[in-house]
Amino acid sequence: MTKLVSHRFMRTLIITFTLLGSSQSMAASVCKGQPDAACGQNDSCYWVTGYQRSDGANVKSHCRTKPQASLKDSAKETSEVTDTKKMATKVDKKLSETQ
Repeated sequence: MTKLVSHRFMRTLIITFTLLGSSQSMAASVCKGQPDAACGQNDSCYWVTGYQRSDGANVKSHCRTKPQASLKDSAKETSEVTDTKKMATKVDKKLSETQ
């Protein structure tokens, strides 16, 4: 039972620290709810002016996270997540072999 708990704990730690390293997810929380002036001072944010959608709904002005610089950056982040999953699988195998 102790090895199973240890196994789950290790896997959770690996996944958690990898996800915490993602700068894009951190930037979203920085931009959310900022007023116009503060939004403009943050390099990872931009201001969206209010508008009316085609269905008639009004969207208020808000601060938003800038899109990623390129598809290459997006592919790199996807690759990092895949690498993390592979690493977690290896940890799973190693821990199950020791049991």
